[in-house]
Amino acid sequence: MMEERELTKDESFDLIIKMIHNARTNLRAKINSRILLLWGYMAVGVSLILFALNLVHLNFNFSSLLWLSVPLVSYPFSLYLVRKEKMKEKTFLDRLIDYITILFVILCIIVAFSTLWVSSPVFYIEGLLISTWIIIIGLMVKYKKIIGGGIIGIILSHTLLFITSPSYQTLLFASILITTIIIPGHLFKSAISKK
Repeated sequence: MMEERELTKDESFDLIIKMIHNARTNLRAKINSRILLLWGYMAVGVSLILFALNLVHLNFNFSSLLWLSVPLVSYPFSLYLVRKEKMKEKTFLDRLIDYITILFVILCIIVAFSTLWVSSPVFYIEGLLISTWIIIIGLMVKYKKIIGGGIIGIILSHTLLFITSPSYQTLLFASILITTIIIPGHLFKSAISKK
């Protein structure tokens, strides 16, 4: 049995540096980038379906409930990706990223459901939430391109306040998802593969 001992300041700092490095280069980071892309593509797909439905005036009651297909489809596939790779134990940083992601998914679902009772700029709020989540993840793994994607997403989210057409809000929201999730996700995945 190993004895536990107190780490010195330098040892603690080295351990933190190694954890951050591992988050960018280990198998968990590769899985996270795939999961990020899965959720991003699924959300963009739903955005484009809703945009097309609005264009051909097939807007049925509660069509916004199609957004529920994003977590209902993406979550099981995310679990599959994790189990497929037979991950070793998660680091603290891995668990923290998971908890933050779950928090933001729950917030996005609550905001979406709130629109059934109260009129609100849902795409603006969702865009800000998703962009903020991406920035936090980018800061945690110290990857500037993810942080940059989140900042661009926040800027683009504010433009949603000036667009009154729900169809074009949906289309702009899809472009926010591409800018904040898909492009940084591909850049992060490619950076991991090169290491």
